[in-house]
Amino acid sequence: MLKYFANTENKPANILVGLKVRKPMKVRIRAIDPNKKGACYIDRYMTIKDSQDFEIRLPQSPKKLLILIDSPDSSDRGQTENSIRLTKLEKIKLNQYLPCLADEKTKIFIKLAKEFTENAGILSPGRYTSDNKKFIIDYLPVIVEKGKELTTPARISNSTGRMEISARYFRSMSIPMRMAILLHEYSHFYMNEIQKDEIEADLNALTIYLSMGYPVIEAHKAFLETFEKHPTGTNKERYTYLKTFIDNWDSMKENICK
Repeated sequence: MLKYFANTENKPANILVGLKVRKPMKVRIRAIDPNKKGACYIDRYMTIKDSQDFEIRLPQSPKKLLILIDSPDSSDRGQTENSIRLTKLEKIKLNQYLPCLADEKTKIFIKLAKEFTENAGILSPGRYTSDNKKFIIDYLPVIVEKGKELTTPARISNSTGRMEISARYFRSMSIPMRMAILLHEYSHFYMNEIQKDEIEADLNALTIYLSMGYPVIEAHKAFLETFEKHPTGTNKERYTYLKTFIDNWDSMKENICK
């Protein structure tokens, strides 16, 4: 396994990583806070044929980021140093679209969401609130309704805006995945014109998520993992909408947030 450190200083950052392989192989890339259990900023697999560059987008970051690179292929296990070579490791600009992040209410929630997503792996079940006490997250071992455990990772009260988050599901997610889920719930109560509309909440959440510069692949993972637990026609439709939205974000964002 290859290990590299980047000084990110708890600030937004974007790390450009270049890899070259001796032969085509699947590579796993993780970026974590080495000092905090469960604080994973990206965990992705990619197949590299020869050489490839990719970004680790960090709208939020630890003081020092640990980047782990390995190959899950059994033939290369234990031989990563001979199979994969680092060609780039440098900081580049993190593209953010600030007009979508101007709302003061959203800024206050994002501050809470960043703190919660970074620490969800070590937080005890309990109640967590924003500085102004307006936003409430109840962190539960599991979400229960009528004595039955629900498979949803999160939900929000339609009457109070209080969120319930399942530690069982959140602890296994990356930080960007957690953020995508929190923003979806936030959008239901605080942004949607039709409160219960799932597609509207998806797109409102993605507007904030993509404007902040979070990695696209982690958004796909967050929604797909949720939809896999509920493979309905409605969720298939939701994924079609959100994929189209993500694919066209760069060309649409100026019209969405003016």
